[in-house]
Amino acid sequence: MHRVEKNKIMNLLYRSFDERLSPGDQRLLDEALEKDPQLKAEKESLKRLRSRMAASAATAFPPLFADRILQRLGEEPEESFMEDLLWSFRKVIWIGAASIILLLVNNYLNSGDLSVNSLLAMPQLSIEEAFSVDQWLGGR
Repeated sequence: MHRVEKNKIMNLLYRSFDERLSPGDQRLLDEALEKDPQLKAEKESLKRLRSRMAASAATAFPPLFADRILQRLGEEPEESFMEDLLWSFRKVIWIGAASIILLLVNNYLNSGDLSVNSLLAMPQLSIEEAFSVDQWLGGR
């Protein structure tokens, strides 16, 4: 069987489950099913799969499930986004605050001074040193 014919037969097989085929297409499918045992096995497999899906589809979701989902989708998404963002921020803020406190304590222990410059680990520069070109160029 040529590839084009096989694709056409498979298409007819799939369509035969969902719609009534024309007499010519039905005859072509029946002849192909008689000649090809693999095609016949495929048809039986599709029948079993469709019957299992039909049986499970009826019991898959509780009543009014679709209505509840549509109602939820209609709610304001920004509110839930902001709540999630604030919840995440509350979790992170404590870790950030503890890290800052640990860095400040470390800088105090290293310098022994409570000035802003020592707590932020900034060297104390005079105005001349701050505006010195040599300072910025690394003493070149």
